[in-house]
Amino acid sequence: MAGKDRVTMSQKELRRLHFVRNALGKVITQAEAAEGMGISERQVRRIAERVREEGDRGLIHRSRGRASNRAIPVQVKTPGSGSLSKEIS
Repeated sequence: MAGKDRVTMSQKELRRLHFVRNALGKVITQAEAAEGMGISERQVRRIAERVREEGDRGLIHRSRGRASNRAIPVQVKTPGSGSLSKEIS
């Protein structure tokens, strides 16, 4: 088990992984996987390629764990610590 990383996935990602693995294993066609996931066949090919290259981690959304570019900075959010509290007073 050394070298294995734990991967956290949403229910949607787990469902997609099931379809992609079946498509890669030739249990179902890419068209059937696309229909089951509600996406195009082209998207199934793109996702399958990433899973082949990166493993299960290739299915996870790239923005997971990153702060939003629209997030309010912590200095502004905390009361009494910055410009926002001065503007209100």
